[in-house]
Amino acid sequence: MRSLDVIVEDNKITIAGFYLGEVFEYTEKLWHYLRTIIPKNKLNSILLEISALSNLKELKFEWSVSIEVLSDLGDNLLEYILSRLLQENFLTDYSVELI
Repeated sequence: MRSLDVIVEDNKITIAGFYLGEVFEYTEKLWHYLRTIIPKNKLNSILLEISALSNLKELKFEWSVSIEVLSDLGDNLLEYILSRLLQENFLTDYSVELI
C-alpha cells in the first residue's frame, strides 16, 4: 500500500507523495474540507500550495500539497487543522507517515 508523508513545520503542513493525476483532485477535496472546519473569518489566513519534486537521475515527479497558516493565530489554527486531518486520515485511503 502506498503511503503519504506528512511534514509539520512551524506554520505549514505538507502532504507529499501524490502522482500528478491525484494532486489536483486531492487539493479540491482538501479545499472543500477546510472550508467546512475553519470559521469564515479565518479563511483568508490559509494558503494551499501545490509543488513537485524530482531528482536529476530520473525525471519523475512527486507532488505535494501544503497548508500554510499566515495569521498570528497560526499555532492554534494549525494544530486544529492537523488534529482534524489526523482524525480523517488526511482524507485519503493511503497510510500516512508523520515526519
